[in-house]
Amino acid sequence: MRQHRLSRQHILVKSAVFEAAPRDTRDILVRLSYLPRMTAAMAEAATGNPDAGKLLAGLARRHLFTDRRFGTDTTYQFHALFRAFLKERAREQLGVAEHQRLSHSVAALLQATGQSEDALELYLEGAAWDSAARLIVQETESLVRQGRRESLRRWIEALPLEFVNRDPDLLYALGLSHFQANPEAVESARRMLSRAYDGYVKA
Repeated sequence: MRQHRLSRQHILVKSAVFEAAPRDTRDILVRLSYLPRMTAAMAEAATGNPDAGKLLAGLARRHLFTDRRFGTDTTYQFHALFRAFLKERAREQLGVAEHQRLSHSVAALLQATGQSEDALELYLEGAAWDSAARLIVQETESLVRQGRRESLRRWIEALPLEFVNRDPDLLYALGLSHFQANPEAVESARRMLSRAYDGYVKA
């Protein structure tokens, strides 16, 4: 019960801080919620606002739901509950088209900075199937080498089935993801790889 009251208090505080901010600041914040972590340059690129980095620095300095980590590049990260609150506001305020556009552009930004997994989540969330597929194919070898076949399989299965079925690269990656120690999994992998082979021959 006490935890529920604290959660409600946290939501009220976040809402009060958000609503008290100027409209431009609120717009920057909801757009920044698409980034799990960011530098000032990334924040400015994602929002198209040159003041985004200054806003993050101010929030961190005032300890307003924002962590700052110093290193080669200073990075910022919203507290998990604050980010969830902002993402909910983003869903309320941005239309479907803008949500998809922003998901795609931020995902491309994350991919360019080496944050492939976060990028993929946004591509999938924004229904950017082509971009998601290219990234999955690009990361297949690395994931298999790391023994992360389950992650690879989960990512591919998040794509529409008809999209996967017509792409031999994805079928090949899916076949690799099915290779496990048990015979049933090996047989499933063989079927996927056979379909991938047929697709390559046809292409």
